[in-house]
Amino acid sequence: MEIIIADDRPAWMKKEDEVMACMSRCSSFKKCSSRIGMECKRLGGSEIPKINNVRKGRVK
Repeated sequence: MEIIIADDRPAWMKKEDEVMACMSRCSSFKKCSSRIGMECKRLGGSEIPKINNVRKGRVK
């Protein structure tokens, strides 16, 4: 017996879940431009996030 779980929610709801996972579990959320959710290497996945190196008080 095989069970298939279908996620029929709209795309914006799925993206919101990914961002919420990042926001609540990652300390680098404010510096990250990827926000890929649980697929992120920092959260146990395999995708490497893109972290921006922005320092406060420095303007180029």
